[in-house]
Amino acid sequence: MAYIIYGTGIFSDVLLDEILMDDEQVLAFCLDENLIDADTHLDRPLLSFSNVEEFYPPTDVDLLIGITYQKKNETRNAYYQKGIDKGYSMSGFVSKNSNISKKTTIGKNNIILSGNLIQAGVEIGQNNVLWNTNHIGHHSKIGDNCFISSHVVISGNCEIGKNAFFGVNSTVIDNITIGDYSLIGAGAVVKEDTIQNQVIK
Repeated sequence: MAYIIYGTGIFSDVLLDEILMDDEQVLAFCLDENLIDADTHLDRPLLSFSNVEEFYPPTDVDLLIGITYQKKNETRNAYYQKGIDKGYSMSGFVSKNSNISKKTTIGKNNIILSGNLIQAGVEIGQNNVLWNTNHIGHHSKIGDNCFISSHVVISGNCEIGKNAFFGVNSTVIDNITIGDYSLIGAGAVVKEDTIQNQVIK
């Protein structure tokens, strides 16, 4: 698979490295034109997002959104929708160095980095980021637009609403429901259901 990546922040560097580890290609980066201050990024062309499909058409490459959780992942979702409008398949990137059950379903535009363990019966919606080395327990459901940092444990049969954020080393015990836009802080242990916009420290 060959990709172009929207974004030039730190995540773009991490994402490039993960893609190259899978022996796949990144052909170029893109940004909104008013943000461009160079011709290249990480030794690849840096193009205007407004017409990137003219240089790299959707029939030849796919687009990845290399931004993280600004505005609880709403910014990333907006660019995902723009990519769909441009005709890209937005199939996402799932590292070959993750251990994912064949009984897992994964929606569009998910980025799952190396080291993730995803068990049987898990359902993952659209436009999520799973950073490295998380455990997603059996039959759990993850909604859309979530960001799951490193070393997070989501135990079995949990239900995660949309636009949730999980800090590093956070843990959710079995059979828990996490409300939309919940923020689970680093190292937090969630033992009860959360409601929309709840913060757990």
